[in-house]
Order: sequence, then C-alpha cells, then structure tokens
Amino acid sequence: ASQELYVQTASYSTSNPTEQTQKLTIQVVAVYIAGEAVGALTQTFIGDRLGRIRFMQMMCVVVTIGTIIQTASINIGMFLAGRVLAGFAVG
Repeated sequence: ASQELYVQTASYSTSNPTEQTQKLTIQVVAVYIAGEAVGALTQTFIGDRLGRIRFMQMMCVVVTIGTIIQTASINIGMFLAGRVLAGFAVG
C-alpha cells in the first residue's frame, strides 16, 4: 500500500504540466471564493458596529492590502493568502 502511495505522489510530480496548471487555477479560484464566503458571513456584524461609511473604508484598505500581497508574492502560499484577504473584503 505504501508503495502505491509513493507511485501516486511520484507520478503527480511528473504528470502533465497542463493538468498541474489546471489544478493550481482551481485552487486559486477556490481560495478567493472561500474568502468571499467567510467575508459574507462576518461582514454584517462588522458593518453594524462600524457604520456603513467606516466599514466601506476599512474594506477598501483590506482589499488593497490583499492585492498588494498578491502582487508582491514570492511563492504560492503568499499569493493564496492575498487571495483570501481580498476575497474576504469583497465578500
């Protein structure tokens, strides 16, 4: 069983580059949508406490920070973190 697992993971690293790109694209989109979902669930409470104008100002700052993180990312983890943050602000 462990040998089969090794073969599966080894074959993933040498699999079709197009397939890997598609999987990464799916992950990038899914992370953004997950951030939006969390944002949609929590922003009502934040907006009630801050008021509409302050809340919108804060979310503009948050989405800008998320975009800066995505732009300045040096690895995929940093890029995905920026996507979550931007998605949260948009949600």
